[in-house]
Amino acid sequence: MVKYSPLGIVMALCVVILRVVPEPVFPITNAFAFESPPVIISEFIADNHGGLEVEWVELKNRSSASIDFDGWSLGDRIRLYPIIDREYELLPGQYVVLCKDSSALVDYYEPALFDIIEMTSWAALNNDGDLVRLVDDRGDTVDSFEYEDTFGDNVSWARMETDNGPGQWGRSQNSGGTPGRPNMVYLEPTAERVRLNIEPNPFSLRHDEAVRITFAVPPGESLSMIIYDIRGREVVTLIDNAAPYEGAVCWDGRFADGRPVPIGIYVIYFEIAGVERCQRTVVVGP
Repeated sequence: MVKYSPLGIVMALCVVILRVVPEPVFPITNAFAFESPPVIISEFIADNHGGLEVEWVELKNRSSASIDFDGWSLGDRIRLYPIIDREYELLPGQYVVLCKDSSALVDYYEPALFDIIEMTSWAALNNDGDLVRLVDDRGDTVDSFEYEDTFGDNVSWARMETDNGPGQWGRSQNSGGTPGRPNMVYLEPTAERVRLNIEPNPFSLRHDEAVRITFAVPPGESLSMIIYDIRGREVVTLIDNAAPYEGAVCWDGRFADGRPVPIGIYVIYFEIAGVERCQRTVVVGP
């Protein structure tokens, strides 16, 4: 009769387990696969002038977790520089604006009600085209955007705010952009025909609602949007011979002088000069 020691029995069982249990396979995943990218380049001004003495780049944390920027870098096509040399956590949904001179930024946007990180070194962005890069502490490019020109008048490159992805790039609706706040963006016209989306319709003045008119347009000479009543009388001009863009405007159910309009049916007149014009109705309810 063969006798086994307790240690021998344990070792034998380990051999059996190793033979039966397959070798584990660990998936190789991107650290940001859960929400990629977690931080985006949201907006920037590369051709600052007219009182704005500094370029800036806005970042947004679009993930559900805080992001520590220690070890991260920002730069252009050629150079990268550290964002910050200490721990800094960007909270979910939060914006932060990076620049070389925070005092110059505050002087222009006073009061500057947003977070600012003043970087010790800055890769100057070219006005006639460049690449903006955001790199994490592992050396991986988290986000980047290549542009071919700028717009002048301190109009920024800005990204549409979306729930489903990083968003499409366009130009800011106003000079100076919207640092530290949701972007207001004009997208370049690319559609073959005018497309309008009107929501909500009808909408209620009693509940302080407003109708949002989202539009896609083809290239053309100019863009206009005017609200008329059913007798053809002008109520308010929402867009007046602007350079064509794709975006959205809101109407709060008021005349140009601020008075609320009567309950009823109104006509949205939309025109791309030289290309297409159309009309849609919107109902103002109680």
